[in-house]
Amino acid sequence: VHSLILSANHPDPLASLPSRKKEKERIVNTVTRHLKAGKQPILLANPLSTAQEITKLLTEAEIPVSVHATIHRVNRVYEDFGVELGNYSLYSKKRPKKNRALIFPFVSNRRQGFTTPLPDGPVLMINHTSEEILGPSALREAQNTFYLGLTCDGPELRDVISVVGPKELFFAGPYAKRYSEAFKSLNTKPQPLLE
Repeated sequence: VHSLILSANHPDPLASLPSRKKEKERIVNTVTRHLKAGKQPILLANPLSTAQEITKLLTEAEIPVSVHATIHRVNRVYEDFGVELGNYSLYSKKRPKKNRALIFPFVSNRRQGFTTPLPDGPVLMINHTSEEILGPSALREAQNTFYLGLTCDGPELRDVISVVGPKELFFAGPYAKRYSEAFKSLNTKPQPLLE
């Protein structure tokens, strides 16, 4: 590979994120525990990609799932393109189904507000990094937080760069200079492309 351009969106280029496999196991175990205790867990997730991953994770574990209308619309698009998400239902405030996990979108812009109040039940937050400042604090504190990164963490990124072995390495994003400095010991001298 001649040139490799990578994003630099996480503030700490050397951070190690929790294992996705272990976090997924924790999610399934926590949701199962709440359901067995007669509680209805509400998982707050990014409505694009993360919510679909959580829907599939829970349905594959044979956990009944209902999703917020925003997530339901996105799920349908994924399914139209052949992604199987399992058997889930649309959440209805008027006719809520009992004994199921609920997946709601998190509030990403507090000024926009949240049009659907959260139902009763423990709140479980799905974040992408430990530095992410997302959450339902204006609504209700999260009882548990799980981390499912969207990108490689520092050790994985170093491995990817070593395996690919590019002649040129560029970082683009708000932390491009920081990444270039952190990975300068590699055979390829990284350069910030955009910051």
